[in-house]
Amino acid sequence: MGYFKNHYYVWDKAGSINYIKPGKGKLVAEFNLTEAKLASILAATRQGDKHFPEFDVLVKDHKGELVAEIKRTLYVRQRKERRGTL
Repeated sequence: MGYFKNHYYVWDKAGSINYIKPGKGKLVAEFNLTEAKLASILAATRQGDKHFPEFDVLVKDHKGELVAEIKRTLYVRQRKERRGTL
């Protein structure tokens, strides 16, 4: 998401967590930003509109076992000075 750094505002808007079991030790959170999802975000924000994409995040322990499932909603909007340029 380095592309978004200087061109977009991006932050967490909402989230919910479904805890599966206690997490002990090192945990890893995984989510995928596919080319299709990225294209959808860019298309939805091209005219300066706000967009609220949702992501499923899986949190796993060091054994690869599922510890929690997170639903994240992001706020994404093209920076004012960039609107209409991309």
